Amino acid sequence: MGDDLRITAQLIGVANGYHLWSETYDRTASDIFAIQRESANAITGTLRRRLVAGGDTARLTLPTVDVDAYNLYLQGRYRWHRRTADDLAAANEFFRQAVERAPGYAPAHVGLADALAVRGFYDYLPPREAFPAARRAAEQALAIDPTSAAAHATLGYVALYYDWDWPEAEAEFRRSIALDPSYSTGHQWYANFLTARGRFAEAEAEMRLATEVDPLSLIANAALGWLLLHSARYDDAIAQFRRTLTLDPDFQPAHLWMGIAQRMRGDTTGALASLRRAVDLSRGSAITVAALTATQRPTTIPS
Repeated sequence: MGDDLRITAQLIGVANGYHLWSETYDRTASDIFAIQRESANAITGTLRRRLVAGGDTARLTLPTVDVDAYNLYLQGRYRWHRRTADDLAAANEFFRQAVERAPGYAPAHVGLADALAVRGFYDYLPPREAFPAARRAAEQALAIDPTSAAAHATLGYVALYYDWDWPEAEAEFRRSIALDPSYSTGHQWYANFLTARGRFAEAEAEMRLATEVDPLSLIANAALGWLLLHSARYDDAIAQFRRTLTLDPDFQPAHLWMGIAQRMRGDTTGALASLRRAVDLSRGSAITVAALTATQRPTTIPS
């Protein structure tokens, strides 16, 4: 409420519903990082004492950064996950402002790199403009924080989709996952690489890890369907896209890829409906229009 912030944390035993512990923290939003540090350490300390007997709890170290820059970063990440042209452009701007306010904040540089790279992938920016700029931003993040798993994942993405440098891409994705196995995007983009290389079993294992780490990630869930589509498992792919759309009925990549899967499955009517929805949601992006056109006017090979 305004600048006042209250966090209430509770520990409940799921087996019996017994209330084990609770604590309330009242602060102002200006010391958000102190609140995160204090509450996280208290919660993990309690878990360690109650669930793992003995031992000291490692203290969490959170970044010291301008709160406005942090909020800009969070808004950028929210818009980045939406994947529309407008959302990605807005994410790009939020990250740019975050970098401007906090030049030493590595995640802001990674966010900018991610926005540029994904805009290049979806053809919302010319690839020759987007990908080199993404690489520079990711390298700047690593200059600030050499342990940034996200920055290594972005460099892998650039190597995969712009340089077509398979060994470099795989090395960067593996480095990202080694640095932070809980980074969903690292697993997802490595799965993209494995799919491109035809290593479908490995790809599915990585993509399912991405969805397990972040079950509400729209792009990870849709990308699992995309992988199944490329594995020629069309029914499984369509089912996965439908699950993704229960999270957000307007998530454009799910409509696009489902339309392609339906076309491959032989459901032209369903494919046209899905692809028209994708065109509308993307406001006529080249990828969606091309997919719709291919479905409306299928080519035949003379016998």
